[in-house]
Amino acid sequence: MKIKNYSKILSYLVIASIIYSSIILTVILFQQKKQSSSIEIISSIKQNKKLITNEFDFYRDYIHPKDLFSLLKKCINKNPINDVFDLYSKKPIGKFELLNSLKDNFGLQYEIRPNSGFSSPTGFKKNYYSESRKAKLLGYEPQYSSIETIVNEMKYFNCYPYKKSI
Repeated sequence: MKIKNYSKILSYLVIASIIYSSIILTVILFQQKKQSSSIEIISSIKQNKKLITNEFDFYRDYIHPKDLFSLLKKCINKNPINDVFDLYSKKPIGKFELLNSLKDNFGLQYEIRPNSGFSSPTGFKKNYYSESRKAKLLGYEPQYSSIETIVNEMKYFNCYPYKKSI
């Protein structure tokens, strides 16, 4: 690979990393026919306010920026390549597992309100992540689980865990 192309690819990786960092904690929790975002979770923690959510549990996968960069480097080094690969962490996380972890480690307060409504244009999905492991063909092995990623990224929102063992 020529140095000129490599520099251009690294520039794209930096841009992708910045975009990725801005959306890493988009945790979707449904609240009274609207989606509760990571901003509401972070605000609840920082302002010591109760987050309201519904009874629906579902699973998502959150990818650490270092794992994203690892896969991108593997794609760059596999020359030529023209394929699609789904990212994945070591382990996805359920909504209630996440809420309980944030409660235990960051002081999140939350309340479950049954029948608070559910709205999704594509319908409810219990597992909202890819199960494809094709990236293993490139040698990709994630280093972080979803919960490790979320806890690690919380510091960028000035939220720090009570426990240092995470």
